[in-house]
Amino acid sequence: MKGPLDRPGLVLEDLWLAFGRKTAVKGVTAWCGVGVSAVVGPNGSGKSCLLRMAAGIVRPTRGRVFWLGVDAAGDPFFLKDALGYLPQRPVPYPDMTPRQFLSHMATLKAIPRHLAGARRDHLLAELGLARVADVPAHRLSHGQRARLGLAQALLNDPYLLILDEPTKGQAPESRLEILALIRRLAETRVVVMATNELSDVDVDRDRLLCLEEGRLVFQGPAADLVDRARVSGGARRAEVCLAEAYLRLRRSLATAGKKRPEPA
Repeated sequence: MKGPLDRPGLVLEDLWLAFGRKTAVKGVTAWCGVGVSAVVGPNGSGKSCLLRMAAGIVRPTRGRVFWLGVDAAGDPFFLKDALGYLPQRPVPYPDMTPRQFLSHMATLKAIPRHLAGARRDHLLAELGLARVADVPAHRLSHGQRARLGLAQALLNDPYLLILDEPTKGQAPESRLEILALIRRLAETRVVVMATNELSDVDVDRDRLLCLEEGRLVFQGPAADLVDRARVSGGARRAEVCLAEAYLRLRRSLATAGKKRPEPA
């Protein structure tokens, strides 16, 4: 069996996260390589907590995060230099315009000034923000603020993208454009994307990490979950969509009611 140092990409090793008596993430071990790894689960299942640990925002109660074989706890800047992170609720400074905000974030990310302006303007155009580039953030719609959050995540041209619900609150056309951009980026990058929308997942290309009450209950290609549901239900693959396969997984877990020990 390969260990963390043998696997390229992002490795999460036995991650636990507890807040007092509540344990939000329970022993998650996962691998995310080039492409999209979609983290799905009901509200409160630990998706955001898992992504925050993966991004180095929150220290795990137990467990380790490896990026390209390097322990993030021992060398956090190795991970952060490669990282673009979109939180679940991006909150740009309310009085800053998108142009000012991205310029400020470029400075914080130590992007050279001669590159920062071109990168900023490119992202404003690509994410449909050019027309509001000089409008204060508090006057932007929810969807525009979310796209501005995505723009700051992409400023440093990261090799690792950790995105917490990047399509939430987007109009249908904007949502499709954001997903298309993520797919293009994922051709050469590691993308970890939490979502509540199974329609965000490409069954034929994406990997799934399914969380239930903080536990990882499925990990692998999305197509494998569909195939598992097809075999158990005696149906052709074309007759089983991802949403149905995911619901069958959750029903089987509820029926089994299996429990694992909490950390000591």
